[in-house]
Amino acid sequence: MALTKAAQDCGLQVEFVTCSCLNMCQSPVAFALQGAHKATYLFSGADPAQDTQDMLGLLKLYADAPEGWITEAEAAGRLRLCLQGRVPKL
Repeated sequence: MALTKAAQDCGLQVEFVTCSCLNMCQSPVAFALQGAHKATYLFSGADPAQDTQDMLGLLKLYADAPEGWITEAEAAGRLRLCLQGRVPKL
């Protein structure tokens, strides 16, 4: 996966896991961010071919955010408009 290599090249230590359904059928590409002791985010409408840099920016924001709570999402570019939901850490 190109995103995995791009994340590694940026020094981000993330694990990408695919699943068959996020219940976002109207959007062909949906993804979630989830981490131990962090908030969970759900996005739809992403385009991996065009949004790679925005995805890397979002991953860095998430990795650096205390408890995963992103308050300023400028670095996420267009993806901040693709946010469908955010769940506080449990």
